[in-house]
Amino acid sequence: MSAGAMIGGKTVAGMAFGGVSIAGLCKAGTVIWRKPKPEWTDQTDKIFAVSTLTSGMTLTKAGDGDYLLAVSETIANGTRIIGSDWIPKLGDMSADWPTEGTVRLTYESTVKVGLNGGLGWGEGTSFQVETATKAEKDVWWGFWTQQELSPGTYHLHVKFETKSA
Repeated sequence: MSAGAMIGGKTVAGMAFGGVSIAGLCKAGTVIWRKPKPEWTDQTDKIFAVSTLTSGMTLTKAGDGDYLLAVSETIANGTRIIGSDWIPKLGDMSADWPTEGTVRLTYESTVKVGLNGGLGWGEGTSFQVETATKAEKDVWWGFWTQQELSPGTYHLHVKFETKSA
């Protein structure tokens, strides 16, 4: 191991503050600074705010990422139950949408769906997908049923999250 401090995961020797070397200020091998890892930002409420539901359905937030889908009439297999025909600019929908980054969708439910569109592709009753995203991007998206839904209430766990590149 070389003598000196580490900055951003690299050993630094010979740098000085006011004539005192960094290596002299720190125990050898000490990490002074690392670039912080980007955090995930929940965008689910913002996406659902610009989305529509199939007739005969209501969606109620029940907690962090938890939603209750109330179905009042039978919904045929292959119906888009939640989605948006067009979001012109993701950055206009959400001020904290990253200029460039990643969007991640986590889905868990007893309702089997297919996710299509610019926010990712996935299918099943439990899946997680990630795709590149940009604030300037325009998208459409939707959950399509992969089963018939009878009248009743269904629990969905859905999270759309973003982080900067």
